[in-house]
Amino acid sequence: MYRKSYLLLCLILLALEATAKPNIKNLEKEDLAFSDFLIKQAEIADQYDSEEHRVGDLPWANGELPLERHYAGYIHIRSFEAFQKKGNASLWLQGGPGSSSMIGLFNEMGPFNVTSDMKLIRNSHTWNKNYGMLFIDQPVGTGYSFVDPPCQTILTDAESSHVYQCQGENDGNHWKHKKSTSLEQTIIRKIESFFISRKSHHTKNDDPCYMEGYASNQKGISKDLLVFLQKFYQRYPEQKLGELYIAGESYAGKYVPSFATAIHKHNTYLRQYRKYGDIFPLAGIAIGSGLTDPITQVKVLGEQAYQFGLVSRSDADHINQLAAQVVIQIQKNDFLGAREIRNRMFGYWQNVTGIMNYYDIRRTKMQNDWSLMERFLNIPEIKKAVNVGNRRYYKDASGDIMKSTAHLFPMLIENYKVVLFQGNMDFRDGVVGNSEWLYSLEFKGAEIFRKKPRKIWRIDDNVVGYSTQSRNLSRIIFLQSGHYIPLDQPIASLEMITRFIENDPF
Repeated sequence: MYRKSYLLLCLILLALEATAKPNIKNLEKEDLAFSDFLIKQAEIADQYDSEEHRVGDLPWANGELPLERHYAGYIHIRSFEAFQKKGNASLWLQGGPGSSSMIGLFNEMGPFNVTSDMKLIRNSHTWNKNYGMLFIDQPVGTGYSFVDPPCQTILTDAESSHVYQCQGENDGNHWKHKKSTSLEQTIIRKIESFFISRKSHHTKNDDPCYMEGYASNQKGISKDLLVFLQKFYQRYPEQKLGELYIAGESYAGKYVPSFATAIHKHNTYLRQYRKYGDIFPLAGIAIGSGLTDPITQVKVLGEQAYQFGLVSRSDADHINQLAAQVVIQIQKNDFLGAREIRNRMFGYWQNVTGIMNYYDIRRTKMQNDWSLMERFLNIPEIKKAVNVGNRRYYKDASGDIMKSTAHLFPMLIENYKVVLFQGNMDFRDGVVGNSEWLYSLEFKGAEIFRKKPRKIWRIDDNVVGYSTQSRNLSRIIFLQSGHYIPLDQPIASLEMITRFIENDPF
């Protein structure tokens, strides 16, 4: 039996000529093997008709002009698309892990919002004003994305607490693996089985990146996204003329650099060893409120809370003690244990501060509410209109891996444009923790960046934040903003992404 995996994508697009810059001296053998797999897939590409994915009638509010051409549906990858323009494109990955990118589409920078009476209204500050956008529900199992047929996997209680719909972000060593059965995974295993040496609970021909059709680690997620991107460009070849930017927030502090690195390695392999194949036009990455280097970011939370005036000295000391335990578990590669202690630390912070929303300390009584979006996406008529059948929409997945991706940034900063941005009211993944790992990172031009003076950023004479720029790297701090910056500061976030893509200084 084969399981087919489908990612959900939402698309909005543009068209310029992209320049590619990658160069890696030592590509891993399994990276080369996976690029060979992508080349083979291109040779047997499916015949696509984009009109079969045209979106049907949607419930627009009175006075709202519907979008003229947009698309939605599944691309078998291991997809869902909507909207179309011509030119540069930004691919949006939500955090979580396992949060649906429909949060970004309907609540942050997408072209519309949902009203309480389940109607659509235009978002006047959508990033789609100037650029195409792709919103992808990933990893498989998030949102509308799915594996067919569904898996029936037995997990321990600890594993169940770390995984939702059989997906998770750890190295695979904490799983009781069953044989992966997706058609693509079978091909991948044949190509890569010779190179796989990791010990785990699966057969010698099984890929440790997958479990029952679901990605079980970051490498598996990146592989799925690479296959998706290839099939997307096969379906919409004109979009290869434009630059591609990968953007995301929160846990996308791991998704985005990992996916960008996978693209870089693939493109490098094709340039160095092949005369044909799909070169993906990656030009830059943008990460908001990123969880990128957990050890560094968790260690600052006690002092951060104290300096904010939210806790007493003794409370801050207790948070520091819990953070130290998190670090110990990470160093032992016990990511589940680290996650559980980190959650306990945030629970303690909520108890002593009385603030329930650590994503935005101004909102003391509530977390962010995505219920309108969830209700809208589970309406049968909406599912029919966006070509997803009768599948239930799942918002997010539980679980978090305390593993760093900071080591990927030196190569990315050297070869691509990078912007990192945070809101000053985000306690969880905000300014302080991101400053710590970024300013301790060693990369080409790091000392120049560290010495760059911070500039005041104004829009219409209003101070909206602060910027630091040097060569390929930009760092932006938003004022009066929590974790979800496009939601809190829609005008400024649109200005930011526009300046970033157009190479305009702040």
